[in-house]
Amino acid sequence: MAGLVSKNALVKILGKGTLERKLEVHAHAFSKSAVEAIEAKKGTAVKL
Repeated sequence: MAGLVSKNALVKILGKGTLERKLEVHAHAFSKSAVEAIEAKKGTAVKL
């Protein structure tokens, strides 16, 4: 889903909630718990 945030905004992914499937997430920053949750589902956290 592209276009959810304006191009000038910085985005940090937080680790609240649960993931149901593998994701590739691109953001400016990630909390430690977010990276752990993403990687636990064999996904990737890509820092911009």
